[in-house]
Amino acid sequence: MITSSEPWRLRIRATTNDGAPSEVLGTAFVVAPGVALTCAHVVEGRVRCWAEAPGGWGSGQVCSTRYAVPGWSPGRYDGTDVAVVDVPESWPAAPLGPSAPPRPETPLDALGFPEQYSAADDRGQRTRVQVIGPDETGKLIQVNGLPGFDGQIQRGYSGGPVVDVTSGRVVGMVSTADMDKRLRISWIIPLATLAEAWPPLADLLPEQIRVDPEFVEAVAALNNGAYARALERFNTLVNMYPREVDVYYYRVLAALGGRRPGGYRYEVIRAMENLLQIGIQIEPGRTSNHLRALWALIIEDYYEIRGIPTDRSRLRGLQAALSGVGSDRAREIINHVPAVECPTWQGLSRNQGI
Repeated sequence: MITSSEPWRLRIRATTNDGAPSEVLGTAFVVAPGVALTCAHVVEGRVRCWAEAPGGWGSGQVCSTRYAVPGWSPGRYDGTDVAVVDVPESWPAAPLGPSAPPRPETPLDALGFPEQYSAADDRGQRTRVQVIGPDETGKLIQVNGLPGFDGQIQRGYSGGPVVDVTSGRVVGMVSTADMDKRLRISWIIPLATLAEAWPPLADLLPEQIRVDPEFVEAVAALNNGAYARALERFNTLVNMYPREVDVYYYRVLAALGGRRPGGYRYEVIRAMENLLQIGIQIEPGRTSNHLRALWALIIEDYYEIRGIPTDRSRLRGLQAALSGVGSDRAREIINHVPAVECPTWQGLSRNQGI
């Protein structure tokens, strides 16, 4: 069922000669004020359709439609199977993810209107799939049905958004499914491919994490001392920005919860160290110096002060990054990690003139 929090999911229907809605053609989703996307094969041969958000808000209406790629022809499943539907500007847009494709095994949510649901049935059919990987063209992504979910992607799902279950962001659009329903195999068009077909979409995707509203809200929660909420959001953001080093840095800051590292169990400390190591491996240059400083502080407070043996050469290498930590990062670390006796904390404080 489409909930009131998903008014951007649309059902596409044909229209009669007098403009009344008729049979269900497929699905669509709003991406910007006045614009929804669906599959070209959903509105094949039509210049108008009926768009509505069943079970949600308002009423549907006749909308004009056009192929995103002029000259598209049926049977092409190369990422060009995209159409634009002109909808009212007041209809809210879907929360979009970045252009990076979802990683293998990511669970995705899909909703469609198969043949067994009448045009008057607002419920639709929801199912869940998981990412397998790109097809041979690199333009589509194969997804397989998840065990335990009876529904499956089929006719009536085409043009619908697929949503990352963890983040709640749209990461692509349902395109086609294998003819053998027993296999429960289907393909989606990822956002990057959709943006190739309809270029204005590229400007709507949150490519820079620092302007992503969810990231901004997570940092604000951290700075307000709401560490659990911040950690939950940063753990979600890593699915959308797996190559962004600051996600790993902030996950550790939030996980510390405003406490000293020395107060945590060894297993927790090792998990934090692993996260920082992943971030540094992604960006081994100076731009990850704040991760090194945070790691050095964790080692000092958990191992050094407590007399637990540790790799001294590794610690010295991490401490060497202190001079390259900017004032904003230094202030963040000393504010959230009150290990005042530690050399790294004191060095970061000097960076702040404290």
